[in-house]
Amino acid sequence: SLLELPPRTKMSSGYRHAAMPTISIRIRKGRGLAFPGSSPYCIVRMGDRKSKSTGVVHKGGRDPEWKDGAGSVEFHWEGEEEVEIVIRDNDSGALLWDHKKIGVCHFNVGALANRHRGTYHGELKVFRQGTKAEGTLEVSLTCQSVLAGETGTLLEPTHAKTHKNLVVGAVAALEGGETPEAFKTYEIAVQHVPETFRDKSSANIDADHEKLFKDPLKKAVQAEHSALYSDVVALSYLG
Repeated sequence: SLLELPPRTKMSSGYRHAAMPTISIRIRKGRGLAFPGSSPYCIVRMGDRKSKSTGVVHKGGRDPEWKDGAGSVEFHWEGEEEVEIVIRDNDSGALLWDHKKIGVCHFNVGALANRHRGTYHGELKVFRQGTKAEGTLEVSLTCQSVLAGETGTLLEPTHAKTHKNLVVGAVAALEGGETPEAFKTYEIAVQHVPETFRDKSSANIDADHEKLFKDPLKKAVQAEHSALYSDVVALSYLG
């Protein structure tokens, strides 16, 4: 009988086994991170079982830099869809704040392999909680022999948060004669869209719109947003 051999790739000097799918992450710099005076390091996770840590940047503070490969890790890819990078402080000290979290960022493997053709050098947004970004992480990402399905066109997944406001819900229930329940609003960190307070993107801004979005209406709408997009009693996250 014939033996089944692993697939081989022909080279000028002979044969070698087909390349193992790998994802390489090099963390270069952080900018504007939380906690001045901290000593940041990163825990990189791919899937539920794979985790590796970078070196510690002693007293790197808000703008740490990982030099000489101290921020480099590599994984064998086995179909995972997402990679998570958690930044922690090595100098937290106190028992309850030991290695406290500075922030977290993610990237989609499918977008890296397909949309970016296996290579990305740039920044990822760092989130501390919910949709509030605080700082960025400069990274170099490469993948080899990764045949990932398209899990999304964006490299970074969109962060979202559910707000539950029992006070607003109770007021609405009294007005409508209904059973009181939490009033829910959903906040999404929209990517690649400038933060503007008007419908500039719809290209129909005119003199009337300019008047509408001037004070005091602007302040009234912002106050309404602050009331609705808040958590009086309970908080939960999407995803």
